[in-house]
Amino acid sequence: YLAVMTVRYFTAPKIEMYEVLEGDIANTSYYTGVAIRNETIVTSPYAGYVNYYLRERQKASVGNLIYTVDESGAMTEYLNVSSGNGSRLSEENLKELKSKLSAFSTSYSDEQFFEVYDVHAELSSMLMEYMNGTLLNEFSAQTRAEASASFQKCPADVSGVVFYSSDGMEGLTPELLTADTFSQENYQKTIYTRGMLVKNGDPVYRLITEDTWSVAIPLSEEDAAAYAGETSMSIRFTEKNLDATA
Repeated sequence: YLAVMTVRYFTAPKIEMYEVLEGDIANTSYYTGVAIRNETIVTSPYAGYVNYYLRERQKASVGNLIYTVDESGAMTEYLNVSSGNGSRLSEENLKELKSKLSAFSTSYSDEQFFEVYDVHAELSSMLMEYMNGTLLNEFSAQTRAEASASFQKCPADVSGVVFYSSDGMEGLTPELLTADTFSQENYQKTIYTRGMLVKNGDPVYRLITEDTWSVAIPLSEEDAAAYAGETSMSIRFTEKNLDATA
């Protein structure tokens, strides 16, 4: 019996233990890129105080009022005084603001805390559009007639998405890319604000005129060699939690 059990032990299949380590099959790398798109800086043909009437990141059609230039300061003074005299938001304005806040509150998670800043900026932009538009309509006919000679309305000449900032990378093309382009230490952003004083030819907003754009990223020689045989890759924009394929 002992001999039989010994033979069965050596001839039976053995159960072996393996440790499986969790890990990603695909190689994940992180890069800071630069967006390349068709965008231009719009300058003011007048000197004076600027007020905006279209929210940032909104697409403007040709003829939409983007900003005004108050050459004498009368309209700007009126806006500053009137904006503090209680709420001038319509029921429709309040409904849109509440809807935006409700949607954000419903979908909010701690993992996407960065969206708080985006929503704050969007709400501020919406308030600017509502308040300035309402106050402009309330501007009395008599006062408007007196100031008409120094109050200039500036609509959009070209359709596109409006931004009230610039970073000096407008007009950037792949041929102009250098290592310094990707340096965050050299990055500077200029914000255009309501009530700022401009001269003739000063920039007042940035306009993105096309929906197509590309992203350039710096690659080391090792990275370039590793990706040489790839025909496509998956990309995630971590700040926006957005996935794409290139």
